[in-house]
Amino acid sequence: MIQLLVILVINQTKDSQKCRICATVYSSSISTGTLKKHLEKKHPTEYQRKFTQTTLNFQHTHLYSRKENFEKSKNLIDWIVTSLQPFSVIEEDYFIEMIKKFDPRYRVPNHKYIK
Repeated sequence: MIQLLVILVINQTKDSQKCRICATVYSSSISTGTLKKHLEKKHPTEYQRKFTQTTLNFQHTHLYSRKENFEKSKNLIDWIVTSLQPFSVIEEDYFIEMIKKFDPRYRVPNHKYIK
């Protein structure tokens, strides 16, 4: 990551290193750690934007037990039969997405199971 810092923010020549943001000049022998500290202190917004890792918060859902899922599947079968839907309806992408939005914990069975 520090190497990326040097490439993106510091203009290096044979004799010096220059910050592309504020034009501060450093000797060519200065460490990348010093350049990183310069960015953190003098250009915190740029540092945050370019070098801070984003934390992703995925919602973790626990699936239903087999028994709970079976009970829900019985309701699904009732709907398929009473509304005269083809069994294959449960394998359509839009149907699966709809069910996931209604209840992300429910595992939609395949049409062979439903039959």
